[in-house]
Amino acid sequence: MDRVRIIERTFWCYWAGWMSLVPIVGLIPAVVAIHHFFRVRADLDGEWNPAGTYLGWGLALAVIGAGETICLLGWPLFKHLA
Repeated sequence: MDRVRIIERTFWCYWAGWMSLVPIVGLIPAVVAIHHFFRVRADLDGEWNPAGTYLGWGLALAVIGAGETICLLGWPLFKHLA
């Protein structure tokens, strides 16, 4: 894959990672960011990504956002069971 597309997908991963921090609604961008992360990693095939730091941050933010949403949705269930 050409370098421009890799950088574009990296940007979308980073942007979706930030959007995943919005509670509940952010679950969809979290899935998008994780998808873009693995897609870019597969397409790199050992090449250097000049925006690699943003790719890593996009994944980290997506995982944090998804975890936040899961905790918020699971809180009433666990509160009810306790």
